[in-house]
Amino acid sequence: MPVPILLWVVGALAALIGGAALLRNWNAVINWLYDFLPKVRAIWEATKEMVPHAARILVEKYLDGAEKLVRTIHQLAYKKDGQWVEKTTTRSCPEDTVPDWVRERVEQRGFFDTLLNRNPKKDITREIENQLQLEV
Repeated sequence: MPVPILLWVVGALAALIGGAALLRNWNAVINWLYDFLPKVRAIWEATKEMVPHAARILVEKYLDGAEKLVRTIHQLAYKKDGQWVEKTTTRSCPEDTVPDWVRERVEQRGFFDTLLNRNPKKDITREIENQLQLEV
């Protein structure tokens, strides 16, 4: 009987250490997701015609869910004085107030965009946060 208990203890310890490492490097994980998911989406768009229809539907659902998660993961919600407060780093502004480097980045087209002759939406929220040294 001591072996199964030891396995539970080792598993719990590994989960605790892994969770601590994840929390310690949370910003790096989020930055990686912001960079990784658009690449996965581009590869998927280029190869989805070779995949059976049922698998296409499944992958589309997973990618849409992952993108929604990454878009909302930078939000912060907390309770203050009995009221829920939600902070995000979203702001609308006129085009002439946007710096040139931001407009150039948004208008950039990647290899797959050029290949497929499309102009997808770009989310550069994380890059702007890093440039302005904002913390969420």
